[in-house]
Amino acid sequence: MESLSIAMILERTGVSHGSLYHHFDDFPDLVEKAIVHRYTRRLKESLRAIDVLLECTTQHEFRRGIEQLVVETTDTTRRRNRMDRIEVLGALKGHPRLVDSIARAQQEVTDAQGEYFREFQRRGWMRSDLDPIAMSAFVQAMVVGRIVDDVSERPIDRDMWLTVAMPAFMAVLFGD
Repeated sequence: MESLSIAMILERTGVSHGSLYHHFDDFPDLVEKAIVHRYTRRLKESLRAIDVLLECTTQHEFRRGIEQLVVETTDTTRRRNRMDRIEVLGALKGHPRLVDSIARAQQEVTDAQGEYFREFQRRGWMRSDLDPIAMSAFVQAMVVGRIVDDVSERPIDRDMWLTVAMPAFMAVLFGD
């Protein structure tokens, strides 16, 4: 990122200098908005996956969908997605404006996920005794847990991870 310059951006995008500064206050603003966009894009991918669960018509179908989501989310092919998220979070130190932007984006996604959970509770498909926002934070914490393993010297086999994670996840969401 240190080698990135305005000239490089203008050359690659074909955007004029004036147009660039019409949309961004300065170079740090452009970089921060790019970082927020990168982070938000990954989170919104997760929301789209949950959105599909609204099409379920039975609790059994919903539970199978949740199980499939957990399997997909923990897959090694999703490692880059998880690493992108943690890299952005790691870049926050010493950047209060970026912290505020990421916090707003994160809260937006947490709230949206909480609304999904609220709907699933309304349908009687999830535990109703837990706050949907707290459940949203728990789900996201499980993803962060997988990130810790992603950077491990000897990563845990995904099936071994699921042997522990799936029952914990299902117990929180369904009281199993």
